[in-house]
This record gives sequence, C-alpha cells and structure tokens, in this order.
Amino acid sequence: MVESKYNNLKYFSRNATGLVKALSPFQVLTFNTSFINIGLILIYTFLYVPSFHPGANMILACLIGAIIALPMAIANSMLSNIYPRSGGEYVYNSRTLCPSIGFATNFNISIWLLYYVGVSCVLFPKYGLTAIFRFIGVQTKNNIYINISSWLSSNHGMFIVGTLTLILIMIGLMISTKKMAKIQSWYFSFGLFSLLIIIFVLLSNSNSEYIKSFNNYFSFINNDFSYEKIIDKANQYGFSKMSFSMLETFLILFWPASFLFWGNASTYFGGEIKNTKRSQLFGLTGAVILSGIFLVLIIITFNKTLDKEFLGAINYLHVIGEGTVITPLFSELGAIPSSLFWGLIILIGCTYWTIAFVPLCIGAVTRNLLAWSLDRLAPEKMSQVSNKFHTPIPAILICAIIGEIAVFLHVYVPAFAFMVGVVGAFLTFMITAISATIIPFRKKDVFESSPVNKKIFGIPVISLIGILAFIGLTIVQISVLSDPYSGISISPNTDAGYGAGIPFYMFLFNIAIFLLGFLIYFMAKLIRKKQGIDISLAFLEIPPE
Repeated sequence: MVESKYNNLKYFSRNATGLVKALSPFQVLTFNTSFINIGLILIYTFLYVPSFHPGANMILACLIGAIIALPMAIANSMLSNIYPRSGGEYVYNSRTLCPSIGFATNFNISIWLLYYVGVSCVLFPKYGLTAIFRFIGVQTKNNIYINISSWLSSNHGMFIVGTLTLILIMIGLMISTKKMAKIQSWYFSFGLFSLLIIIFVLLSNSNSEYIKSFNNYFSFINNDFSYEKIIDKANQYGFSKMSFSMLETFLILFWPASFLFWGNASTYFGGEIKNTKRSQLFGLTGAVILSGIFLVLIIITFNKTLDKEFLGAINYLHVIGEGTVITPLFSELGAIPSSLFWGLIILIGCTYWTIAFVPLCIGAVTRNLLAWSLDRLAPEKMSQVSNKFHTPIPAILICAIIGEIAVFLHVYVPAFAFMVGVVGAFLTFMITAISATIIPFRKKDVFESSPVNKKIFGIPVISLIGILAFIGLTIVQISVLSDPYSGISISPNTDAGYGAGIPFYMFLFNIAIFLLGFLIYFMAKLIRKKQGIDISLAFLEIPPE
C-alpha cells in the first residue's frame, strides 16, 4: 500500500470516505462473475452468432475470449494492490497518467455503466419474467400467463416493470451495501445452479427426445412451427449452414470477449474489500476462468442436443421478424424438456443474469462519484455517506435518475441496443492497460513499495501484463467494429437493421461521451481555481480510505 506524504494537508474534501471493509473473497468473485454475466453472453451469442455467422465456432470464440481477457483481469488485480481504494481506474489513471485522463476515462465508463443499469432493468421483464410466465402458461395450458408474458415483452410493460425494478434496487442499495451484497451472492449461486441444471437436462435428452418435447411445447403457442419447420422456413428466407470459418469466428469474438473483459467490478469497491491482495487476484482472474468454463460446457450441451443448425435457424427467423412469437432464449430452450418444477428452477435462476448488472453498476458509479468528490472534481455532497446506513445516498439518487433515462432509451429508441457502448467502454479499459504498463516507470517509488513489484529479467511483470491486455482489447475493438451486425461501426454506410448510418452515429456518440469527460474536468478545475483551490495537489497522493 502507498502511504500519503501529505496527510495533514486539506487537499481532499475530507479525510475518510465513511465506507467500511465488508466484502469477502467470495463476494468479490460474485461481483466480477456477475459483471461478466454468463447468462447475457449466452443470450446474445445464441441470438446473433449461429444465425448470422453460421461458420463461426462459438466454443473457440469463448476460449479465445477468456484467454485474451485474463491479462486485463491480472492487470486490474495488480493496480488495485498498488492503489487499494474505491473508484477503479479513476484512481489508477489519474495518479499514473494525469488527472484529466483519469477523470475522462472514469467519467466515460460511469456513463456506460449507468446505461447498462437501464438496459438490465429492461432485460429483467424482457428476457427474464416473460420466459417464466410463458413456461407456466404452456405447462398449465393457461392463456392468462401467456398474455402476461406478452405484456411484459411489450414496450410499455418493459418500461413500467423496468422502472419499478430500478426503484426497488435503488432502495436496497441505500439501506445496506452489505445486505445487498449478501443477497446478490445467494442470487448469484442460484443463477449458477440454474445453469448446471440446464447442462444436466440437455445431457439427459437425445436430439430426438428434445425435438418431441420442443414440438409439444410449441404446439400450444404456435401450431405453424415445429423443430423441422423452423429449419425449413429459415432456409427459405436465406439461412444456410456453413463449414468452419476462422474469419467468421474472429468477427463474432466480441460477443463473448467483450463481456469477459468486464469482470472488474471489484476494482470500484477497492476500499471496501477485506484482504485486498488475495481477494482481488482470486475474484478477478477466477471470474474469467469460471465464466469461460460454464460457457464452453453449456454451448457443448446445446450443440449436442439441439444441434447448431436449429439454433441458427430459430434465431435467424426471430431477428429478421419471421419467427415464432417468442424470443428463443437459451434458458427457455433449456427448460423445455424438463418438468414444471425444474423448468421454473431454471428460469427463475436465469433471471439473475438479466438483472445482475443493476446493483453492481450503481454501486460502482457511486464509488466513482465519491472518488471525484474527495478530489474536489465534484460537489462535496456526492461524497456524503449516511451515518446510519454507511452508503452514499446522494450519489445513488443521481445514478437512479440517469439509469431511468437509459431505461427509456433502450425501450423506445432502437439504436440504443445492448452493444452500443462497447467501443467507448473499451477505450477506458485500453487506457487502464497503458497505466499498468507504464506505472513502474512513471511512479517508480509507488511501484517499488507495492506488493506487486515483481520483475522478470529486469522487466516489471505488470508492464508485460499491461501490454498483453492492451493487445487483447485492441483485438476485441477490431472485432466489434468489423461485424456489420454489432450496432456500431466506423463506416457511415452500415445499417445493422437500424437505418443506414445509425451505427456510425453511435460510434461518434461513444467518442463524444469520452471527450465530454475532458471538458467537465477542465471546467471543474477552473471553478475550483476561482475558489482558491488547486485540485492538482490532490493527485500527488492516493485518496483517503
């Protein structure tokens, strides 16, 4: 740990954050695996990969994604041991590179985290509750549940339920971070258990048995579709099988990889973690490995029981608007051959993956706001922590307001699709990788006094890890910008189903958010200067605990 040289000077808005060290190694693993989000990787990978990239190998993409994400996880672990404070890359980048870059990168990621707060609140009814009610309706032959399911997936249903979900989680975070962390840990375990049940159910059924269960299930929803008819109709609309293609696999690499790089939630709670050195390494690297294992196992079982052609056909029809009346989620497809009881276990457990981002993203951004406020880049009100609950209530309220805007955008503005923030977010990750690479040279004393000051042949290990992380992030950026279906593009002519040029405008929007952080920083610096405060002095030391 780095000790402050200036503890008696009033560079910070106060000398302590008010937060407590309450997070265990398992909770760190829970946070980071939830940030990666195995369930959403499966939802979006199954929706878009076998349908539009039938030559891609999803298993290989997941393995490569996990391998190239590991260096970033290790780099974050090492940086969090050098600067064991809440605020993530804000602390690392502002102290290692320069204050404006530190703020801009952290502001950028905070905006996108809050965007995904809104998205996840929408996904809870859209992909979570709808499948539960539809499954109950089919199993009990009751159209009331089917109608509820349809309403939940409507725009108004998603907006109303998404808003209520956000309010409930916001209240929970205000009352107790520790209790919410415990709830999330149990919910996370249930979510993992549901994935294991899917694996068991699919392994217990042959392809012929699954086809029979699928046709029986769909006969109540839509008599015009069966397993065989779906494949035939997809072929009529242009879908076709392809042999393995490494190019196709590269183009879809970003679907699993972009999630696998997100396993850094615990860095934003660095000042609240017990035994930082052990917990961060275990939680950050363990999350990538655990997620990679589950992804590979589930994809293998789906390919074995359903076969890749069917997965491609049903999702292809859905995306082009010629499919069934349901979104073919991996959770519901996995629950179809099971009983009502085990099917509900699967589907209720899988709701975790739709909502996992919300408490974590709000929690992370509140810690970022707290760090800004301590450095006097934001009003002191943002760093106020409740004496009763030990939570930053004003910051939570700000996050909730922005999150609600994101709920509206994701429901009613199609261009604000799930992947729209990946490029912007990865700019922050890439700059953080640069910080890891150069910190032994820019902050030699800080690095040498840290617990991660190891070298190989005289070269700091963290520098080597940072270079590998930057290369991996660059690969993912190229992949997402090369895929015409990602929803974001550097080409003004790309359509992606949103209209010609819209993906290009979303790319510019990502860049604008990133640059906005610099503008806000220099405005805050000017305001503080007029107040007689030189905020640059705060960056000579790490923030208070």
